[in-house]
Amino acid sequence: MYRHRLIFVLVMWLIAVALPAAAQTPTNISTIYLPLVSANTIRPLGFETNSGWLYHSGVYPQAANLNAHWVRLNTLSWREAQPTVGSPINWSAPSFTRFEAEVAAANALGLQVMAIIDDHPSWATGSNHICAAILDQYHDEFAAFVRAVVAKYSQAPYYVRYWELGNEPDVDPRLVGENFPFGCWGVIEDEYYGGERYGRMLMTVTPQIRAADPGAKVVFGGLLLARPENGPTNNDGKPFNFLEGALRAGAGPYFDILAFHSYPTYFEEVGVNNAHVDFDKHPRTFGGVWASRGGATLGKMAFLREVMQRYGINKPLFLNETG
Repeated sequence: MYRHRLIFVLVMWLIAVALPAAAQTPTNISTIYLPLVSANTIRPLGFETNSGWLYHSGVYPQAANLNAHWVRLNTLSWREAQPTVGSPINWSAPSFTRFEAEVAAANALGLQVMAIIDDHPSWATGSNHICAAILDQYHDEFAAFVRAVVAKYSQAPYYVRYWELGNEPDVDPRLVGENFPFGCWGVIEDEYYGGERYGRMLMTVTPQIRAADPGAKVVFGGLLLARPENGPTNNDGKPFNFLEGALRAGAGPYFDILAFHSYPTYFEEVGVNNAHVDFDKHPRTFGGVWASRGGATLGKMAFLREVMQRYGINKPLFLNETG
């Protein structure tokens, strides 16, 4: 989430791949059982660590005991690697040094890495705010940088194949702290919340990723989805339109997996006749605004499929951040 990060976050990652949308979520079912797709060979359990923690002496043995398949590594910093326009890539930048050590640890544990590329330099954003969108005129430079990153880390000894472009991009930078490095392609005043610019970026960058590694998978930056279209406004614009903006721009063919986030809050509450309340649908949870749609998780899944269906696409959904 953009509001906080834990030092070490354990997550259950929900992957919905192999089945048509109608077959995956019958309307009369509100409980999710894992694995969601029983025929899929991917174990839907993974975790995320803050930078530098995966190979920490206290974390590594715990990661080994999880029997997980995925680890999400955040962030490979463009800002660190190319602090000035046209400068050569600094492969010794701190985030890259940590990343290489983390990937080595992940490979030793048999974990599939999903790597986030983010944290854009001010020369490419026109802003001193760390969390800011890349200006259109610098999409080519970003594409060249990403291609070089993929070319290097898709090969031995790294073998990284899943690349997530940004984290919670459906956030306006004015809603987070100036030094916050994640997300922030959002524009409150825009009907599509900045999604069209993010879509144009994908259309420029993804061909370069696929050229560097034809087997790479491009992950749409995990969407926060702060609220649905009928939720409270709080003068926050229309963040629910971000994905539609990207698809309006033509980005449908330019990503392989649509990631999203869901943070239902756990609490103990007894309802009528001692029945336990479904916390995922309760208004007290962070996802409570999604209660009318089935809860923070199922509601977001249904919403994203509705948007994709309007544009004739059906991409896998990946819940790659929760807690």
